[in-house]
Amino acid sequence: MFVGRKKELDFLNERYQSAKAELIVLYGRRRIGKTELLHQFAKDKQAVFYACNECTDDEQLARFSRRMLATGMPASQYVNTFETWETALKSMLELPGDGKKLLIIDEFPYMAQGSRAIPSILQNLWDHVLQREHVMLVLCGSSISFIERDLLGEKNPLYGRATGIYRLQPLSFRESRGFFPHSSLQTQLTYYAILGGIPHYS
Repeated sequence: MFVGRKKELDFLNERYQSAKAELIVLYGRRRIGKTELLHQFAKDKQAVFYACNECTDDEQLARFSRRMLATGMPASQYVNTFETWETALKSMLELPGDGKKLLIIDEFPYMAQGSRAIPSILQNLWDHVLQREHVMLVLCGSSISFIERDLLGEKNPLYGRATGIYRLQPLSFRESRGFFPHSSLQTQLTYYAILGGIPHYS
């Protein structure tokens, strides 16, 4: 069940509908509902949703390549796996459809930790190619320290590139009541006191 998050969906949809390229960083603690929010956002759009795993860099590149090539982009006729991350990430420009090219990378820290060069590769692609295209790239992560220190910190390659940054917070009491619509107000208060507005526990 998906409940609440109107403000967050409005934020993402406004960025999707903008006329410029968008690089969005969405992050927050585990179980707070980031993945479900992004699925809800992307459900009516032509989008590629890629969930990173903890694995070797070669395995990650192969998995990401398969996900991108499965869209039927022209490169799928010639290759099974992209040779480099630069080629793989740049391939989002070949995604089918006439609208904004939307690529969502969930648990991005796993990808970046497997290859420390990825933030620099993305910076180069953004500066020289992507920021002039009709694209939206969403980087999502649960490692708050990594996102704030190693991705958004001023000494890091992607510093200043994000067009939107959103740290997801627990649901408000008003929103969380939607999980228990038939319970009394007192019961809803009790649930909220115990669960703390974390969707995974509701």
